Amino acid sequence: MKKHTRIPLLFLVVFLFLVLTPASVSASENKSQAKETSGFLQLYKTENNLASGLKLRLWRNLHTGANIEYYASNRDTKLHLTGIYLLPHEFIFFRFYGGAGYQFSRKKDGEFPYLVLGSHYVFLFSEVLYPWKDEAAPLVRFGFSFDF
Repeated sequence: MKKHTRIPLLFLVVFLFLVLTPASVSASENKSQAKETSGFLQLYKTENNLASGLKLRLWRNLHTGANIEYYASNRDTKLHLTGIYLLPHEFIFFRFYGGAGYQFSRKKDGEFPYLVLGSHYVFLFSEVLYPWKDEAAPLVRFGFSFDF
């Protein structure tokens, strides 16, 4: 499938997730009962190095975050700046989210915008980053996620 047909398909999937999600918590519900976290600390492995990410809540389910990764194979450090929307309800103990971000690289060859889809399960997380450039394969992250 060509790149230009995958992007609208990805937008369609994200749109369906948002439309099919049940309505957010009613206004009459007590805010202390709502399950809101200030953010997430993510730890995962890239090559033989530990990478970390931090996502902080801006407003309700809107989060912003940064991840930093080091790759020893090409001696490069990458910084990911991300904005995500955490879906308001859990689906069988999973919390799904989607968003967009930009990857900065110490070496200028690895800079590009991307779309991100992810999920949290208890203390684990997984993310798939879809680069917004031609002939680039999706990137996958999997590791530990701690709420605070």
